[in-house]
Amino acid sequence: MTEEQLKYRKPNGQFKKGVPPFNKGRKMREETRQKLLPTLFKKGNKTWNTRPLGFERISKDGYVEVKITDRFHCPEARKNWRNKQLVVYEKAHSCKVDTRKDVVIFLDGDKRNFDIRNLFLISRAENRVLNAKWAKWDRYSGDSEIGMSAVLRMRIIREIRRRKSQKKE
Repeated sequence: MTEEQLKYRKPNGQFKKGVPPFNKGRKMREETRQKLLPTLFKKGNKTWNTRPLGFERISKDGYVEVKITDRFHCPEARKNWRNKQLVVYEKAHSCKVDTRKDVVIFLDGDKRNFDIRNLFLISRAENRVLNAKWAKWDRYSGDSEIGMSAVLRMRIIREIRRRKSQKKE
């Protein structure tokens, strides 16, 4: 390393952003290039860990995600994957779920039960109320009827609160 490069080094051994590498502009020897050629990435090829469309994986929260598109080198690469309950619900009801406003919940609490009778669309505001401590809903009971009754109870409570707030005004 030259003294100029040492000047740009951070105290912990890292280079500052924008400092050119020490081998910039140097040509690689032909014998080195031939050794590296089999391992170099070729334009247009997919990487070894590319998953096909429709591939399913488990997220860290335990939800099943499905690969829906192949967008490469895109800042929104996270949008390549979508929760399976959303895909199943949209296919069954032939609609698009706006995930900023709505949530598809599992009525029996089982994140692997994708039966259409077990999936239910609620708003995020309703989900917040449903997840409140006082809701007393055992989400993991395994019974979708209990889940449906909890959703209906939550909607009644929200309507009562809305009407009380209208009376005060």
